[in-house]
Amino acid sequence: MAGVKTRTSASQERSWNLSSLPNYVVLIILVIFALVPLYQLGINSFKTRAQIGLDPFGLPEEWLVSNFTEAWERGKYATTMPNSIILTAFTILFVLIFAGMAGFALARLRLRGADYISFYFLVGTAVPPQFYMVPLFILWRTLGMINTFHGLIIIYVAQFSPFSTYLLRSYMVSIPQEFVDAARIDGASNWQVFHKVIMPLSWPGFLTAGLVVGLGVWNEFLFAQTFLPRPEFKTIVTSLYAFQQRDGREWGLTNAGSVIMITPVIILFLALQRRFIEGLTQGKYATTMPNSIILTAFTILFVLIFAGMAGFALARLRLRGADYISFYFLVGTAVPPQFYMVPLFILWRTLGMINTFHGLIIIYVAQFSPFSTYLLRSYMVSIPQEFVDAARIDGASNWQVFHKVIMPLSWPGFLTAGLVVGLGVWNEFLFAQTFLPRPEFKTIVTSLYAFQQRDGREWGLTNAGSVIMITPVIILFLALQRRFIEGLTQGGLKA
Repeated sequence: MAGVKTRTSASQERSWNLSSLPNYVVLIILVIFALVPLYQLGINSFKTRAQIGLDPFGLPEEWLVSNFTEAWERGKYATTMPNSIILTAFTILFVLIFAGMAGFALARLRLRGADYISFYFLVGTAVPPQFYMVPLFILWRTLGMINTFHGLIIIYVAQFSPFSTYLLRSYMVSIPQEFVDAARIDGASNWQVFHKVIMPLSWPGFLTAGLVVGLGVWNEFLFAQTFLPRPEFKTIVTSLYAFQQRDGREWGLTNAGSVIMITPVIILFLALQRRFIEGLTQGKYATTMPNSIILTAFTILFVLIFAGMAGFALARLRLRGADYISFYFLVGTAVPPQFYMVPLFILWRTLGMINTFHGLIIIYVAQFSPFSTYLLRSYMVSIPQEFVDAARIDGASNWQVFHKVIMPLSWPGFLTAGLVVGLGVWNEFLFAQTFLPRPEFKTIVTSLYAFQQRDGREWGLTNAGSVIMITPVIILFLALQRRFIEGLTQGGLKA
């Protein structure tokens, strides 16, 4: 009898090992995907530009520790890092003060119209700050707040307060009412309830909001570059500009500067690694992350294929009504997908495409193709006509012109479109939650639901899960930073 049990348990263990093998394979691939860019960034930070060009993956012939000191000096990190620390610290402080009190008022003071105000804050998180950047710059210049830390801190606080208010309000609502009632019975005022009851119970929510705000301010470029143009006010994200030269970029110093820039993120991981591991095991990321990778990769592939050919046709084939079609694609980017979500769900259910990757990929391709087509068409129009004419003289067909002339010259546009599409799919929640309801098809953005409990949310694990979720984005930036920066700075053709 004991022998039968032993054989049974052994067979179950072998079956479990075989069933878990695909998960381990995926995890090993993800580990390699995570470590290779970091390895390349680390070793290249000790090389010269010539050595990086000859052998970007090999060990340095000579370990140039001087790259870090030179990068520190040329990038002026002694100035830019304290500037970023000041902006980040004070923005977090004021956002948490204002958002904390606003969230408490909306959650516990039973204000009239509180739900509408909360919805307003939610909508505020979706408004791109670029919409009001120009009039804000004019106003700030009139008030003399350009090149001032407090001027930019006010902008950052206004940008991040709606999200933080909505987040903290949602967390405070989940706190049991009995705690508040007990404090009221003891004669506590609103301030005492907030300060002595709500705040101590809401610290995970404050931590989450602080992390999101801090990372956002630390990595913010556009407003920092525009509202702090003087060198002594530059932030750390602008230091990489110091390594650009007329004949190219000093990639050894760029890598060393990037290492200096991401060091606080690494320190954060080392400090919170236990939370990260707990979040990884509870959030079922071994299933959701591969699902998101599949959806993201295939969506990028098909969008770039369709948008690339459509952009070429609109830019170079002189179609009748091409401008109207381009305007249609531009308008298509402004149509909220929620407008057609319900009839689309009914149609997909009729076609049996609910809980299928290809069903959601088709939706994503349809969503992101208009923007990508308009973007690539705009980029392809800027390519000099002489290149196309030369290919036509050599007898090139439309496909050959597209494949051998336009595509190689348009790689920054394809890279930009791919990054935008990839980030959009990776972070998309509504359609993924609606069209993939079965657990085995869930995406990474839905993993955060695993940390919700009846008595509240595990905010420590939520924070760890969020970091796991954004890690591939950071890795992608590190892996493509060279081409991404080239695409940003080049913006067209080299002579």
